[in-house]
Amino acid sequence: MRVINKRVIVIIMLVMISIIIFNGCLSYTKASFSEEEESISYLNGVKAVDYSIAGLEEIKNDVMIGKRTETEYYINSLKFISIFMATKDEKYLKYAKEGAEYVSENTSDIGVVNFYKSDNISTAVDQASVLYMISYIAMVDDEYIDLMERLADGIINNFINEDNNLVWAKVNSITGEPINDKDYGYESQFSNYTLKSAQALLIAYKFLPEKIQYKEKALDILNSIWERRDSETNLIPESWDVLYDQAGSRLYPYNDFRYDDMGGVYIRTLMLAYNLTEDDKIMDILKVYTPALVDGIWDESINGGAFRYLNTTKGETSSTPMIETMHGLFTATLIEASKLIDNKEILDKCIENADNILINRFGIKNSMVPHALDNAGNYLNVNSDSQLGYAVIQFPLGYNMLSNVTGNDEYRNISDELIETFLERHKSNGEEIPIGYIDKIETIEPYGLEENYSKSHWMSQITYLPSYLLYNSIQIEGDVKINWEFNQEPNVLGLVDDIPIWDTDLVSMDLKNKTLKLKEVTGEGIINLDSIGFGKISKVFIDGKKYRKFADNEIEIKEGTHSYEVRW
Repeated sequence: MRVINKRVIVIIMLVMISIIIFNGCLSYTKASFSEEEESISYLNGVKAVDYSIAGLEEIKNDVMIGKRTETEYYINSLKFISIFMATKDEKYLKYAKEGAEYVSENTSDIGVVNFYKSDNISTAVDQASVLYMISYIAMVDDEYIDLMERLADGIINNFINEDNNLVWAKVNSITGEPINDKDYGYESQFSNYTLKSAQALLIAYKFLPEKIQYKEKALDILNSIWERRDSETNLIPESWDVLYDQAGSRLYPYNDFRYDDMGGVYIRTLMLAYNLTEDDKIMDILKVYTPALVDGIWDESINGGAFRYLNTTKGETSSTPMIETMHGLFTATLIEASKLIDNKEILDKCIENADNILINRFGIKNSMVPHALDNAGNYLNVNSDSQLGYAVIQFPLGYNMLSNVTGNDEYRNISDELIETFLERHKSNGEEIPIGYIDKIETIEPYGLEENYSKSHWMSQITYLPSYLLYNSIQIEGDVKINWEFNQEPNVLGLVDDIPIWDTDLVSMDLKNKTLKLKEVTGEGIINLDSIGFGKISKVFIDGKKYRKFADNEIEIKEGTHSYEVRW
């Protein structure tokens, strides 16, 4: 059965609404989501970034007058590599290269980023995040390959404790000596510091396969973390004292762990490592850890069953059971893992979690996703009623994936509703936050700036939205598989606020020429591209030859494996 054109749904809904209002049965003041559904498109994501550029330029002007630091502007600029990947438009690459030049000028002789010269302290988070963005820039412009190598070598030579292959949270950017933090000592998060570093080394190895040491050190890190699991449950604490080699007690969440910040990012890094190396030991870890994680975080007290946010390594909770806003990314991670390790029970839990949290709207307030809710569906505390925009924009990844896998469009439709609300309510007119989108706002009217959790800022992660909406706009029906990378879907590096990635040789969008290329499409069914936002398709080519089996924005996919080029 073909995908129903959304315009038909819109017309039906408008007619039904008109009839109800005419009969006096409803006071209707706002268009239903079904009426507005057509507006959520890849093109909306691009327009959101274009709107935000004025805010980035404002931040640059603030740097000139000393109101902001150079680092704030240039690290935000670096993230424009993401929208370049989603558009191939050079105007975005210009900003990313500005950021890369700043990194080059502020990397010390030992290969460590040195953004804060007042104390010469560099974090593993900064080093790793910068490395994987520089890596993707270097694949576009080989002028930056040397910088990629310097940064990767900087991780290996300065951030890794040779005694246990774990990663120091902070080092001196001039000497490379680990920093004894006054509050946390030598404690580091496996999530934000150690696993990000492993991912960054793996990406550098992907682009420079002759650098075997990058792969080897990343595998050493992953195996070292696994050695520190609970022997009974196979669960792993999130914080660890890298010097004294024991579970953390000073750095949040101490000897507990968060379901995506630790569990999800470990699985994502393991999958990346396996896809690049086919290492049997990594696959063995994935097969044991993934179901152990799902078992350890599953909580029947949360609306009949859902993924619990904060957990002990005994598979319990040391606080009120809660759900957290990052389940869009976590769902995508588990779906991919379930396929890679061939464990359908993992997918079943994703469906059950989505049904209990998303479909029945238990985890939604006012068409928004609160930061945290308790197991009764109430705001956990005064700090938990905000929406984290950078987490919500990842929902199209998890829930388009779930819709494609299950054939149930409802997951995608609700995700689209959340994105539409985000684009409306997070938008800044430049009065308190530079023009663009705000990273955190309240989920309670009047939907103002976050008041309790942490200060609201200009949202640099808006540059990722076109990538998520590109994926969301390629909707499949039937037995169709698109190879984004490693015969899988797009991935995300790092945590909930980090960059989405895929192989742009396999799936590429040329925004200026309105051309989408899908290099490897396998199976038989339908691809619907109505949500790209360009209007009706004008031409389709299959394996380089004209193909006529399309209508409006639906393409009939031919059995077998073929390449498709779509033009508007």
